[in-house]
Amino acid sequence: MRQSIIHVALVVRDYDEAIAFFCDKLKFTLVEDTYQPEQDKRWVVVSPPGSRGTTLLLARASKPEQEPFIGHQSGGRVFLFLSTDDFQRDYNAMCAAGIEFVREPKVASYGTVAVFEDLYGNLWDLVQLTREARAMSTKVETSTPPNTPAPIGPYSHIAKVGQFITIGGTAGFDPATGELAGRDVYTQAKRILESFDVMLRSVGSDLGHVIHVNVFLKDMHDFAEMNRAYVDVMGAHRPARTVVGVNELPKPGVLLTMNLTAVTVD
Repeated sequence: MRQSIIHVALVVRDYDEAIAFFCDKLKFTLVEDTYQPEQDKRWVVVSPPGSRGTTLLLARASKPEQEPFIGHQSGGRVFLFLSTDDFQRDYNAMCAAGIEFVREPKVASYGTVAVFEDLYGNLWDLVQLTREARAMSTKVETSTPPNTPAPIGPYSHIAKVGQFITIGGTAGFDPATGELAGRDVYTQAKRILESFDVMLRSVGSDLGHVIHVNVFLKDMHDFAEMNRAYVDVMGAHRPARTVVGVNELPKPGVLLTMNLTAVTVD
């Protein structure tokens, strides 16, 4: 199972004043602003500059019982944490934009941090993590999921760092039998790509999020049949690809191997 938080809702008094604060003062990107007539509300999503992670949903208080939570979503504790790659740059820019800092910058074991208020009084951390703290979020995770061919050496099929995924050299073996899926290039290529799909889904990705594929082919006369299998499985997705002719591959009967790089769906 793989889950993730895609939005965090922030209760606001007015859509436009909240957009002005986050986009004009904090330089967030307005990702979406769509009117939803059936509920008479707007779906407003903003995101920090350069971010590809969780976004902020600006949710206007539409009932009296929701209004007391404007500015008090975490009961006075720091609510959200805004990470930056340059603390001093962003701190200076935010001060110049009139952002109020309620705790001055300090250096902690995990990085440099200061606390500021948004337009409603919710508390935020502005933080630049140390290299050591960042390394904790860039740990290399390796895995070999079930229902994929067993590795033939001391390695894992998958290595993942953050959103980036690599899958090592894979041949067209049927995981159920441990034997080659067939004696022809089409069948072996199709089996490799089907195994890739299983591997990618085990780490929150799929074939539609492949960035680059390397193909190592024993006989370039098989190029067309390899391409036929490739199109049958990959569909309309056309990531970058390199095809290399080779003299030998590790197992008898193997006509090609592939490896790839990909990113997670989110």
